Amino acid sequence: MIHKILPNGTLHITEEVLAVISTICVQEVNGVEMISPNLKNGILNKFNKTYSKKGISISAENNKILIQLTLSINYGGNIVEKCLQLQEAIVEEIEALTGVIVNQIDINIENITFENEYV
Repeated sequence: MIHKILPNGTLHITEEVLAVISTICVQEVNGVEMISPNLKNGILNKFNKTYSKKGISISAENNKILIQLTLSINYGGNIVEKCLQLQEAIVEEIEALTGVIVNQIDINIENITFENEYV
């Protein structure tokens, strides 16, 4: 959980809020989709005190944020450019909405899809 001291009290922002913002950013980038984490990662995240759900893991300690995304990307696009675009979008949106600084966004591409492929 992120804690921010405000003039009249304290603001607490959960990792889930950061995950929702990040998920919306992923949905707005064409050709990129979230992949659900596997069972092993879900169990490990319970012990590591991170938020993990549907392809996103958020770790917030000492007001430092680490975001890990597991994605599928459409074939034909430049993977590096899509990832940079996504990182920039997430950083801008989280910082604009919460005032919290994102320290790191790691992106794992685990699948390539084709436009005519139905999942």
